[in-house]
Amino acid sequence: MISQRIKQIIDNENLSIRKFEEKISCTQGIITKCIRANTDISSKVISSIIRNFPQYSALWLLTGEGEMFVSNEIASDCKQTDNVEEENISRRLDDMEKREAQRDFLLNRIADTLDGINKILAHLPENPEKESGVKNNSSLCG
Repeated sequence: MISQRIKQIIDNENLSIRKFEEKISCTQGIITKCIRANTDISSKVISSIIRNFPQYSALWLLTGEGEMFVSNEIASDCKQTDNVEEENISRRLDDMEKREAQRDFLLNRIADTLDGINKILAHLPENPEKESGVKNNSSLCG
């Protein structure tokens, strides 16, 4: 999860969570909540982390893949990132959040459907042969 990689950055920078939140200009408590609940965080906060800590790989932060740090040359280039690149990152993060919301919606629909099936099954007789008077001839097939 991104929250664990954010915690790694905080630890590596030897910052308190509050100081980290100040440095990335986010609402007090957002990072604490993210880390404690082990949840993802908004794309705006992630963009701010990438902008304020260019020595950390954006790919690593977003996916956990690759190296944690970028080379010094790349880090200095990252500081000069223009708005188009930031918008692209923000757009991709927004797309990820939308896909996650769609997935959560579908999982909730599936859970509701399963609950409905379980309720139906709970009302079915335990031994349908006795209830219907139909004899099961499956033992004759073998």
